[in-house]
Amino acid sequence: MNTNRDSSAYIRKLTARTITMHHLANPVRKGQNTDYAASYMTKVNLGPADGALRTVYQNTLGRVVAAAEEPAPAPGPGPGPAPAIAFIPTTWVNADGTDFSSSGQSVEFGNGKWIAVGLDSTKTIKASTDNAVTWVDVDNQMSTTGGGGAGVYGVATDGAGNWVAVGNKNTAAGAITILYSSDNGVTWLSNPAYDSGFNQPNNTTDRGWDVTYANGLWFALGHYGQTPIQWERTIKIATTFDPVNGPNWSSSPPGYGNSPVFGSSNPALCAAYGNGVWCVGGQDMQSGTNKTIFYSTNNGTSWTKATNAFNGQCSGIDTDGAGNWVAVGTRWFSGGTFRDASPIKYSSDNGLTWTDAATPVGDLFTSGTSVKYMPTSTGGVWVATGSGNSQTIIYSTDNGVTWQPAGSNRFANNANDIYFAGDRWVAVGDGGAGSIKYSTS
Repeated sequence: MNTNRDSSAYIRKLTARTITMHHLANPVRKGQNTDYAASYMTKVNLGPADGALRTVYQNTLGRVVAAAEEPAPAPGPGPGPAPAIAFIPTTWVNADGTDFSSSGQSVEFGNGKWIAVGLDSTKTIKASTDNAVTWVDVDNQMSTTGGGGAGVYGVATDGAGNWVAVGNKNTAAGAITILYSSDNGVTWLSNPAYDSGFNQPNNTTDRGWDVTYANGLWFALGHYGQTPIQWERTIKIATTFDPVNGPNWSSSPPGYGNSPVFGSSNPALCAAYGNGVWCVGGQDMQSGTNKTIFYSTNNGTSWTKATNAFNGQCSGIDTDGAGNWVAVGTRWFSGGTFRDASPIKYSSDNGLTWTDAATPVGDLFTSGTSVKYMPTSTGGVWVATGSGNSQTIIYSTDNGVTWQPAGSNRFANNANDIYFAGDRWVAVGDGGAGSIKYSTS
């Protein structure tokens, strides 16, 4: 339910796109990274006598191809390509092919392919190679028929053909909770001998809730324990991806005996990276502790609690890579009152301090599930998913302060995740027909 990418991963995710030179003139802010961009604009060196506008193309390997008479410039050590120009979604179209019988949970694009995961009795991993128009079943190792909240809840890619999906096959000891693919989502494998997944030391299994790739790291988030401390390791980090064995996971924070990052027996649920900071969101139902967003400036070696995070649950988080962050979550009802004024919070100090969105609660959904940032031709847009008040997809153009409904034909009840790549937004949610939707305008 991914993730901000480092620039090398961005380049591998580029998809064919035509853009004009006035777009190329848009400045790139230092350190601006976004997990959800799959194509980018790149400045090119025009010939000394050529002042005309040129159309440039970018392919999935990140090469910049100018007009035929001019060779592509050699890649340099600069700050990386600029993000693709997105738009505010106004109309949603139901995708064709197979739908999720229960619900779509996460969606992402990389290396020319869309992958969506969710809860389904037939296939929990689905793929599209025609730009999200038509979807086919791929894998069913975590079928919802396994019980115990079985299904796939998160998916991510490094943009080079490696994918990771997390969820739960069932609650039996040693059940599958992490799947990986090194052939661009065609074949999915698990390897309990290489990694125990989100398994408990008391002979049961919990689940992975989300996974993301950024800054050269895989982050898997969920709920599990290791002897002698249960419910301790809610964040797994991998720095390598072996094509045979998959990612080599370690725990964060490292070592035994560290206090849980979130509330007692509560999971980590989401993560994003940008501007040198990792932020993770999770659940904390312990009254008054307010431990639902943590940040790390050392790639997960240690974590610091953010100020004014959600009192109950943070389910989705993202950044524009320039110090602005937005998080969505659940307004925990406790003691006869809601403990948060809004299901959306924003931060302008790189995730350290959070503020409730200003839009009245009645104009928003009541529970947020994910949020994504993308640059636009006039600035940037944040698109969030959730449920309640019939507002399942909403957007903000002022860094999360105010929000509006994002178009027509949205999900009727629940939208769970959203992603932008190339020329479209893709979202997953409600089960049955229309569980996968896309917007091109």
